[in-house]
Amino acid sequence: MKKITLLLGLLFVSTSSHADEVRSNISIQKINTISIERSSSPSTQGLTILTLPSGAWGSSSCRPTAAVIIPNDEHVYSAALAAFMADKNVEIKVDSTIVPYSNICKVNVLEILK
Repeated sequence: MKKITLLLGLLFVSTSSHADEVRSNISIQKINTISIERSSSPSTQGLTILTLPSGAWGSSSCRPTAAVIIPNDEHVYSAALAAFMADKNVEIKVDSTIVPYSNICKVNVLEILK
């Protein structure tokens, strides 16, 4: 019985911690990069905010017109910049449990579509 309870508990934790919300075939409309030394708004320091066409991130409360790339995710930023410059659409997965700024959820995955 203890093994079943433990197994069910682990199953619940692994499924409930999955927080990726996906939007596909969208265009990045604007890239807003913020200095790591922005004293007027410390909560935004080092963030990159992607402006997107409005659309729901699943059932989450993530802002429908944006996603945020956090500092140290330079590879994600590079992919976003490449897609923006090449005028390519992307698929973005955000983590609805990580909200660095103003209901804008963190980008976990950014795929450039052909």
